[in-house]
Amino acid sequence: MESPSAIKDVLPSPSPQQQSDFERDGYLILDRIISENVAVKLRDKVDPLFSGEFETGIFPDEWTWRPNIGAPNATREIVNVWKCDKLFASVVLSPELGHFVAKLGGWKGAKIAQGSSAEF
Repeated sequence: MESPSAIKDVLPSPSPQQQSDFERDGYLILDRIISENVAVKLRDKVDPLFSGEFETGIFPDEWTWRPNIGAPNATREIVNVWKCDKLFASVVLSPELGHFVAKLGGWKGAKIAQGSSAEF
C-alpha cells in the first residue's frame, strides 16, 4: 500500500539554484518528484476515471470526455480529479508538495486552486 503522501521523502526543500531559476523564469521543471511505481499507478487509473469509475464515489467538477462517445483524439479533462481518487489526492494534496511550493514562492503556506482555466 502506498504512503498517504505519494511524494513523501522524495521532494526536499528547493535548492538555492532551483530558487534562483524559479525567480528568474517564473516556473521550475522538476524531474521525478513521484516514484515510477506511483506514476504507473496514476497512469493506469486514467482510463477507468474517464469511464466513470470514481474510487471515492465523488464526481469531478468537470469531466469532458467519455468512452464510446468522445472523439478518440479529443482533448480529455477531469477538473479536480483528486476528489475522485485517493492516489491522485495523495499527490495533489501532498503536504510535502505544499511545503515545497510555499518555500519556493516565499509564502507561509500554499492552497490548491480549484476550477478549470475557463473559470479564472
